[in-house]
Amino acid sequence: MLILRAVCYVIGLGLLIFTLYYNSYATQFQSWETTRAELHAVSGFRVSREIAASENESNYGHVSFSFSVDGKRYIGYRVMPLQDVFLPTEKVIGLTPGHIRISYNPEKPEESFIFADKPTEQMKILALIGMLLVFIGYFVPPMLSRMVDYVMHPPTRVDADYMD
Repeated sequence: MLILRAVCYVIGLGLLIFTLYYNSYATQFQSWETTRAELHAVSGFRVSREIAASENESNYGHVSFSFSVDGKRYIGYRVMPLQDVFLPTEKVIGLTPGHIRISYNPEKPEESFIFADKPTEQMKILALIGMLLVFIGYFVPPMLSRMVDYVMHPPTRVDADYMD
């Protein structure tokens, strides 16, 4: 039970710390430069269950875009920060190949997103999972321990005869 508790604490607290770190990191996206880019490919995004079932698509799609900064060409593949946690359909439903505006890190242009917004929904999901794991680590092992102890060592029944 101690191992379960430790694993839940480590993963849960790790997710909470990561979420706090990423929250401060994401504030820099507002100061990123924007430029015109060419969106080459958009594929694999689930628009509806029917389309996904017929075309074997998933929620995790792929994009490919290219842009130039100071005469050097870069290729980007990310729609938004933390897209692997959750990618809102409304962010990708209107993407079609052609000219788009993207945001990129002026210090490292290889870091780029189509939508460089603060990933609020994704951070909420990570924080909720982290808190849930800490909660599980705190409450579940003691309850399981008591249940196992009860099953392994059931209370003895004392027969009392009150009919003397």
